Amino acid sequence: MESNTLQVTCKGFPQKVDTKKTKRIKENFSLLRESETVEFKVVWRDEFMKAISAFATLFVGESATMASECAVLGTQAIYIDNIGRGYTSEQEKLYGLVKNFTESENDQIAAIDYASNLLDNINLKKEAIIKSKSLQAEKINLTDFLLWFIKNYPTSAKIMKENPGYQNRFR
Repeated sequence: MESNTLQVTCKGFPQKVDTKKTKRIKENFSLLRESETVEFKVVWRDEFMKAISAFATLFVGESATMASECAVLGTQAIYIDNIGRGYTSEQEKLYGLVKNFTESENDQIAAIDYASNLLDNINLKKEAIIKSKSLQAEKINLTDFLLWFIKNYPTSAKIMKENPGYQNRFR
């Protein structure tokens, strides 16, 4: 695969999950990817993924990274996985941007119900952007921090040891 493409592999929902709500979602919203089979692959150029994520109304998927990126970009996300991730749990608990579900059939049905309820909210995108701004305001800009840290090493290591709060200058 070329280095400028992103491959996404999803298992999809079992047939039993195809409820009235999934049909309503399909009828009223554009889906970027959908499959009639259990497994499918979609290949996108990676430079389009951030734009797709930022302008989407809702992300539902098995990628914690994608769910988290969507949350940071102002898109509500539903993350489905048995293992879970601390950062998606934080984004759920503190900001209400990600909702975590397991892969159990009951949780998948609950995820579809949750998605349907979210999509009933005509202000969903606006509210997610506001939540995202709150999340971003409380986090440091890691790129700026790492650039500073590397450029100023070893002095930066000493500064951080003596004053861990120094990182807050990178908000």
